[in-house]
Amino acid sequence: CNDPNLAARLHNKVKKCPQCGKACAFTLTHCNSCDTNIQDQQITTTDNVFMAFIYGIGSNSKPVFPLKISLRSQSRNLLVFDDILSLSVCHLNCIPTSEWIPDWRYLLNQPDKGLQIITDMHRAAETVLHTQFWGNAEWRKQYVGLAPMNDKSAEGGVSPGGTRRASMQSEWN
Repeated sequence: CNDPNLAARLHNKVKKCPQCGKACAFTLTHCNSCDTNIQDQQITTTDNVFMAFIYGIGSNSKPVFPLKISLRSQSRNLLVFDDILSLSVCHLNCIPTSEWIPDWRYLLNQPDKGLQIITDMHRAAETVLHTQFWGNAEWRKQYVGLAPMNDKSAEGGVSPGGTRRASMQSEWN
């Protein structure tokens, strides 16, 4: 890639654990899988699979993960999709497409903007949760063991002012 900014976005800076081989965040001192000290490991790069999704890249030379996603929601600024390494029946990822966020500290550079990005991401993922999972009576019965909802809030997604969260919480009690 001839564009250094694009090249930087297409890769993650990592430290590879010599013990288990996991690619860990370059800011870590110990592997978050096996706790091996990685402080002196050289910083290398891995493909940034999320950027491949954003730019529509369909394959790479050595795919560690398939560059395909189960897209749940898309807007001009966000993608919501099923996690590739899903650990539950509803494991969502939400990524911004209008901002490159190399790590969470970027959000602290402009706190108001960072909070807005996080709020928008939360709202988008929560809407998918409510409209495509929680609001589906069969899914709720099979995976959560709860009867169908008796209100119409599932049809419209998240209610303004947090009333949706309160109705969900009351159903658990």
